[in-house]
Amino acid sequence: ERAIQLDPQYTRAYVGAHDTIHLLNLYGSIDDAERAKGKRYLARAIELGPNVGEAHISRAVSLENEGQADAAILEYRRGLELAPGYATGWQWMGELVAFAYGDYENALPLLAKARELDPLSPVINGTYLFHTAQSGRIEEALEVVRGLT
Repeated sequence: ERAIQLDPQYTRAYVGAHDTIHLLNLYGSIDDAERAKGKRYLARAIELGPNVGEAHISRAVSLENEGQADAAILEYRRGLELAPGYATGWQWMGELVAFAYGDYENALPLLAKARELDPLSPVINGTYLFHTAQSGRIEEALEVVRGLT
């Protein structure tokens, strides 16, 4: 929100504010006023940056939260086309493919791309490890653990 105050035209500040509210809701709880604020931030991000990949990825997160997995996939693809270096976008899309569809064959390469882009991220590494194990690839998951220690 401070970044928005400093530069009200900075698209990624609105993306960050939206994503922060999303994560607060995911790992805790927020009230309806915060939810509405997150929606306003997302709308402003898309308005300011229709060709900013991170804004499309935030829209994908919102669609995913509304139970619209197919529409979210399209937004993730558009976002990653525009921002192919955004590791969190690859991670979130991989998680959706795994959770919504149980499709580890397609989810794991997305998560691997996230790891390639941000190899030191504990969140991305943990997500990759979790889904590798969930897919039944226990030996591969153990190799990942060995590589992280």
